[in-house]
Formats: sequence, structure tokens, C-alpha cells
Amino acid sequence: MLIEARERDYFFALGFAAFGLWVGQGAILLGRIVAQRFDRPRLAAMGLVVAALPIALNWHAVDRRREPAASLPNAFARATLESTPPKAVLFVAGDNDTYPLWYTQVAEHVRPDVSIVTVPLLPAVWYRAELARRLGLYEPADTTGWRGTRRELAAIAGRVERSGRPIAASVGLEAELRRALGADWSFRGLVYAGAPRRTTARSTTIDVPAVDSTAALIGRWFSGPIDPVRIDDPAGGYLTSLLTCPTVARRVAQGAVSDTVRLLASRCNF
Repeated sequence: MLIEARERDYFFALGFAAFGLWVGQGAILLGRIVAQRFDRPRLAAMGLVVAALPIALNWHAVDRRREPAASLPNAFARATLESTPPKAVLFVAGDNDTYPLWYTQVAEHVRPDVSIVTVPLLPAVWYRAELARRLGLYEPADTTGWRGTRRELAAIAGRVERSGRPIAASVGLEAELRRALGADWSFRGLVYAGAPRRTTARSTTIDVPAVDSTAALIGRWFSGPIDPVRIDDPAGGYLTSLLTCPTVARRVAQGAVSDTVRLLASRCNF
């Protein structure tokens, strides 16, 4: 049985912590040995200094209290949820666009009507069982089998459509996976909302009023200019780049040059 959907380094967090403690103890012991050998008791403090170096050197990288990192998760989560149609089932791409949304829904009580499905977790049996139990997106008997990501997405999408609920996809979800959910989409800023089929071909349009509304929400909640370079953390820089999607989409809707069209495709999965 698959317990985890994928291997990640944070599964080994306890191992990393134990290794760090051993290294720190070794540094302190080495400082004591040096102090005894040179008969200078004060040198023993050097071991403690060396053991504390990782904290001092990494403090800036893990400090999320300063702007713009402090307002980034809230701005991304709120703008994503507020640009999602009412009572929609929202398919998201992974950790970065899952945890901020969960926190905002549970702790801040923002848009609890939206049901979130984290696509990379679908291979885990326990997750499919939870989708059946909590959201009714599976028949319980169907949760034990695995048909591949695209077929599972198509099956969930069919069940959502039959229930009369809208389907939405996070801007971070790959276009290939979004196509497994449906053929026609309307881009609303930070989500793609399923649109009624207009032609026999697949189509994706830009909902300009919704895009403008999402851009205004981001401007209200995010501190300063929306520039990924301002964020040191790679995950934060990625989320910040997604916050530029409404502006990029607006330029494309206004007839921007091909470079902007390519940027919308590459950064925003258009």
C-alpha cells in the first residue's frame, strides 16, 4: 500500500535534527579538548560558537516575519480562493498552493465553500479515501484501485459535473493535467474555471473583469511591488511569480506582443 504520494526530504526531518545535534556535541567536545591541550579554558567557548553557526548563518533564510515574505502566503491564498467560483472543487498543484489555502480556509474562515483537491496526493490510497469520505468525490469501493493521474482526474471531474458543482484549477497546475479535467476554461487571475463548451476544439479564454478584480485583491494584500527577486526563498519566489499572472493576462487580452503571450503560457500554464 502506498503511504506517501512521493519521496520528499522533510520525511527525514528527525534524522536531520539528530545529525545536527551530534555535530553540535562534537563541536563542543572538540572545543573542550583544544582548551585542555593549550591550557586555556576560554577556548572551550569556541565549540559553542561553532555549534551555533548554522543558526546564525541560516536565520535570514528562514525568517518569514519581514515583508514581502510575511504577506505573501495570505495574499496568494486569499486571491486564489476569492477568484474561485462559489462551491467549486479546486484542483491544486502541490504543497505551495495547498497549505496557504488550507490555513486561510480553516484559521481565517475565508471561502470554506471551496473544496481543495491536491493532485500530487491522489496516488495515495488514504487520500482518495478521504476525498470519498469528506467530499464525496469517490465511491469508497473505487479508492483502492489506481488508474493513473489523468484517468483519476477525469473520473473526479465527471463526478463533480454530475453533482452540479463548478470545476476550477489552480494557476500552478500543469495545462496537461488541466486538460484531463475539461476542455474549455476561463482564466480568472489565479485560477482557471471550467467554462461551457463553445466549440468542438479546446479553448481557454481570459475573463478580463475577473482578472482585474484578482489583480486588485493582490495589490491590497501583498506588500510592495510584485517582483520574485524580492523573495530569497525559492518557493516564495515561485508563488510571487504566480501573483504576476493577472497582470500578464491583462496585457495579453489587450493585444500584447508575443513575448508576453509566451510568458503567460510558461509561467501561468495558459
